[in-house]
Amino acid sequence: MRVHRSKLGCGVEFSAPHGVFFGLETHDAFSQGKYASEVVKLAAHPNVAIVWDIRHPLAHGETMGEAFEYVKPFVKHCHIGDRKKVNGKWQFAHIGDGEIPIGEAIQLLWSINFTGFLSYEAEGFGDIDPNTLLSKYAERMKHLLS
Repeated sequence: MRVHRSKLGCGVEFSAPHGVFFGLETHDAFSQGKYASEVVKLAAHPNVAIVWDIRHPLAHGETMGEAFEYVKPFVKHCHIGDRKKVNGKWQFAHIGDGEIPIGEAIQLLWSINFTGFLSYEAEGFGDIDPNTLLSKYAERMKHLLS
């Protein structure tokens, strides 16, 4: 963790006066909210935040609520996506067609008056037309946010 703190520190000190935030995504070695929040705490800088990808903590054993408890003091941006298991393997799915409790994530964000952005990660959809992906996302998110 020491290496991460020193590397973050250099970039943050340079960019903070310009209003730039560094966002550590809950992904890879930091998929769990627990580990991502530890790094952000070590950075000890208000311009180091968390990009909460709601899928990864679940894949690594945290519930939506557990992950959120760790990330909520630091979350500035949220990646929304869905997935489902097909033949024992995870496959990306349209919002609402998978197993991710997206509505719960949105409610948790609302509980802290979240003012950041929700972004859609459309990974692994092969040849599906981007307009179809985005229109389905917009339609389903509109329903979830109403």
